[in-house]
Amino acid sequence: MKKAIYISIEGPNGSGKSTLAKKIFQYIKDSGMPAVLNTQPTKKSQSEVGDFESKGNPIGVVIRELIERRMPTDEMIRNYLVKLKELKKICLLNVIGSDKEEDTIISSQFITTLYNAHSLIIEGKSLDEKTMQALYCADGLFDFKETVIPAIKAGVSDVKDRERFTSFAHGDANGFSFEENLKIHQIVLGDFYIKPDIMFYLDVPVPVCVERLSKSGKVLDIYEEAETIGRIIQSYKKAIEFFKMYPEVGYKNIHCINGEQNEDLVFKDALLQLQNLLSIR
Repeated sequence: MKKAIYISIEGPNGSGKSTLAKKIFQYIKDSGMPAVLNTQPTKKSQSEVGDFESKGNPIGVVIRELIERRMPTDEMIRNYLVKLKELKKICLLNVIGSDKEEDTIISSQFITTLYNAHSLIIEGKSLDEKTMQALYCADGLFDFKETVIPAIKAGVSDVKDRERFTSFAHGDANGFSFEENLKIHQIVLGDFYIKPDIMFYLDVPVPVCVERLSKSGKVLDIYEEAETIGRIIQSYKKAIEFFKMYPEVGYKNIHCINGEQNEDLVFKDALLQLQNLLSIR
């Protein structure tokens, strides 16, 4: 591998994303190249290189508690606030020099939403989808800043089990405009917002996702009910078509794979596209 690459695996829960991400990560390592495997919301990543074995950040930790229907602990909330202060400074720097007043307004509203989220969480109240997506966006910013970008610059490929694309699909499926979500990401993340060199979307029908999740034995999170999965799939496809129409946004290399196949065939299909990319880098 001549150059580190950024790879994203997308699809509804139960589509086989994590399995494919692990296989690609292992393939890169077996090829003698450094790589990191991480996910969104952030949690402990896998890497044997440098400082890329992160434990995730406090915002990602809080998100995982919320989507799995648990109340974040007091310590998690305190850590969240510390990270939020850091985020506020980054957002301020991102809009300094912008000649668009709208950018400053959106950035300020974004930070306000995250502080409001803190109040709602400690009061035990539910968060609307716009607020949830603000959390995801904040988590994504730190993932880019602390793991993805440093890894790529150091020549370490990043294999991501979900990236910002998931936010667009989940938000849109639950009533938060895909276009508005994208705009907030572009303003808030600024130069930290890099796009994958290649993205794989695992196309799997709702019944198959539901069956796989049921067999896994895990407690379903807020995005794993059958009706919700159906909406998420439609929103994924809407986002894919949008980015095909507007490649200048950055998602230029999207490949849809039949995720109903067994995992070895899914990996074979992905590997064909991945090898094509590597051959020209």
